[in-house]
Amino acid sequence: SIVLVALLGFLPGLAQARGVKVTQPAEIISAVNNAKPGDVITVAPGHYELPGLRMRTAGTAQHPIVLRAAKAGTVELRSSATEFIKISAPDWIVENLEIAGTCPNDSDCEHAFHIVGPADRTIIRDNRIRDYNAHIKGNGENGRFPNDVLIENNWLFDTRPRVTDNPIGPVDVVGGSRWTVRGNLIADFAKRLDHPPMRTDDWSYGLFLK
Repeated sequence: SIVLVALLGFLPGLAQARGVKVTQPAEIISAVNNAKPGDVITVAPGHYELPGLRMRTAGTAQHPIVLRAAKAGTVELRSSATEFIKISAPDWIVENLEIAGTCPNDSDCEHAFHIVGPADRTIIRDNRIRDYNAHIKGNGENGRFPNDVLIENNWLFDTRPRVTDNPIGPVDVVGGSRWTVRGNLIADFAKRLDHPPMRTDDWSYGLFLK
């Protein structure tokens, strides 16, 4: 009976963990919108055109919500959304993905990730992210900033200089506490200077923690 009681104590945690396999853009959107703590959303190998994704459901420290490819280099997510993945809830992990901005106008592809408000303990790791103005942006929302965020082992780059007057900064964090940014390759970030400038800021910052 003691063993049975001990096993039952683990069941609630086990019941929260779900493996969710997705193979179509609509399935990715549905899995994100209907995610529950402990979900591991694994995208099948392939190339996917997607609108903006919104992570509004909270995971927990014990049961984060994961969006991933099973193997790095097998899944590419492409989007022309200004903010592709906006995370506004805690305990999300995004890993092993190729992410590409595809906006005809460079000013329209601002962020691959916009981590805002109460998105504590977000983890962005082992991704290759290209062709954004600020690939990973951390921001306040409703007076709250995300804390304890980990940005690890990502490649952040552009395939050409950006034609925009918007700020360029592959990692641009406005506020928050205990962010860890380590092991990333940040390269080839610049804006073209042969366009009529609308503002005086023609600098580019690889890593900007305000």
